[in-house]
Amino acid sequence: LNKGPMGPDRPLANELGDSPSPSSVPSGGGSKNELKIVLIYADWCGHSKKMLPDYEKIEAEYHNQTINDTLVLIEKYTDKDKAKVKEYGARGFPSLFTHKNGQRSPLNERTYQGLKDHIMSNV
Repeated sequence: LNKGPMGPDRPLANELGDSPSPSSVPSGGGSKNELKIVLIYADWCGHSKKMLPDYEKIEAEYHNQTINDTLVLIEKYTDKDKAKVKEYGARGFPSLFTHKNGQRSPLNERTYQGLKDHIMSNV
């Protein structure tokens, strides 16, 4: 147990006063598959500004949701995150990518409905 300024860290007890069993503690995983949608955009870009509301709506509805045993992750980065721009090889903004089962590919959807259809057809 780590000792912090308030004393040693201890697991919280359940209602009966027992320590939680390992099976009752969330494992952080459990989905067999993962679908990730990544947006790289620029605040100054007109095309990015136009699609951002749809993307943020998708993010609010689907990020961290499990659908058909697939965990959906929605991420976004700006052009200021040089490491992500380089990692994805983004040459223009906005640039979207999809990851499924370890495979990354460009995503050409820009609208709410197009992104939703892509998610639903890949979960």
